[in-house]
Amino acid sequence: MADVYDRWHKSHPKSTEAECGEHKSRTRQMVPTADHGLGKRWQVRYRDLDGRQRKENFDTKAEADNRAAEVDVEIRRGSYVVPAETKQTLGVYAQKWLDANSVGPTTALRYEATVRNHIVEHLGRRELRSLNQPSVIQGWIRTLQDARLEVSTIEGIFDILSSILGAAVEDGLLPKNPCKAKSVKLPTATKKKIIPWPLERVRAVLAGLPKRFQAGDKLAFGCGLRQGEVFGFAVEDIDFKGGWIHVNRQVRLVGTKPVFAVPKGTRSGPCLYRPSLPRPSRPT
Repeated sequence: MADVYDRWHKSHPKSTEAECGEHKSRTRQMVPTADHGLGKRWQVRYRDLDGRQRKENFDTKAEADNRAAEVDVEIRRGSYVVPAETKQTLGVYAQKWLDANSVGPTTALRYEATVRNHIVEHLGRRELRSLNQPSVIQGWIRTLQDARLEVSTIEGIFDILSSILGAAVEDGLLPKNPCKAKSVKLPTATKKKIIPWPLERVRAVLAGLPKRFQAGDKLAFGCGLRQGEVFGFAVEDIDFKGGWIHVNRQVRLVGTKPVFAVPKGTRSGPCLYRPSLPRPSRPT
């Protein structure tokens, strides 16, 4: 249970002690403490969910009484959060989240750029506790829309912010994730009908390319390989006898440096594609 104390006056003074010359009370003897006149007068004391004693100071007794009642409810519900820790800014906590992440180097660079350019840029100076209002998140989404970002881009940025605030909830710094509030709405994208090229157009484009580019484009058009998979493809990945190609690697950019990596979505072993265009000729 939270209790309110007067920091400026002793709770159990001796009858022989001199009374306070500034404050009087009809119900108790007012004897000044060593802290009289220093800092905020009223203090709320309680033990948190871990049994640690906490103290919060306030200017008025009304503020202290309200906080004591609030703390009692939070502790009873199990939603109590240490006030000092929620005062850290989102920018500080987001950097901790980035440092603790165990994603690959390419994803780590993307996360860092997204956090820096779209999250910290707009919300980084806010204290974590101030983000507990879904209206703040909705206003931030509107800011991203006003910057004319694509809906898919906003969705990706939003997912990262939600992950950061979700981690803050698990760390006991927020009672709940405001990104998951029903009132928070993401913009909807207008679906565009995708019309694939007819085979005649595909063949015409291939025929018009320089010869050294045709093999790569046949892999993309005929086998559905991504650009990075085409760049990472080698002659030894072709099974001429069985008519299969083995997609064992892709080329990815880590910053500005191209590196080999496993194909997207592949955890072990090669990906197999059955070519729909004529089988490539064995090199001589």
